[in-house]
Amino acid sequence: MWARRIARRLGWTRNPLRRTSDRIEAWSTAALIVVILSIGPWAAMHAATTAYRHDIKMNAYERAHRFPVQAVLLADATWHVDATDAGQAAPETVPVLVSWSWQNGVVKTGTGFAPVGQRSGSTVRIWVDDHGARSVEPAQRSPRTDATVAVALVVCVASAGFAGIRQIVRWLLDRRRLRSWQAEWRVVERRWSSR
Repeated sequence: MWARRIARRLGWTRNPLRRTSDRIEAWSTAALIVVILSIGPWAAMHAATTAYRHDIKMNAYERAHRFPVQAVLLADATWHVDATDAGQAAPETVPVLVSWSWQNGVVKTGTGFAPVGQRSGSTVRIWVDDHGARSVEPAQRSPRTDATVAVALVVCVASAGFAGIRQIVRWLLDRRRLRSWQAEWRVVERRWSSR
């Protein structure tokens, strides 16, 4: 019962009133459904696998090339209110000049963030790269979440693309149908108007 409804809806019945354009529309819709069902899962799996592997590699790279070190504050962590900050709450951390030791006892300096009120000489944790230069904390990527988002994006983009293709085919066929109806109406109108 439901198969007949779907076939009727898609235009796959042997209705004598169906035109060639109706058959073309029905078969193009069927072809797009087959393409979506055959290519869609592969594209989604490829996107998920690629996103998952990329996140795993980036997490491993950042763990191997970024390190936490204890840095010593070279100045007090203070925050001064000026005219542009009026009415705003004090930030939890502020930038301050810090120094840290790296390989072979080399002392490096840079900017770190410390809680407001922390005194010069106290320590804060900062992240550095392979060369001891100041870096940012490694991002905590979730490979599963990113793979799921990649799948959702591929499904949405593919569906929108195929729906757009179907709409263009339908629009072209509708233009053809309208031209055909206009030609038929010109013939019929002469007969009616002569009465």
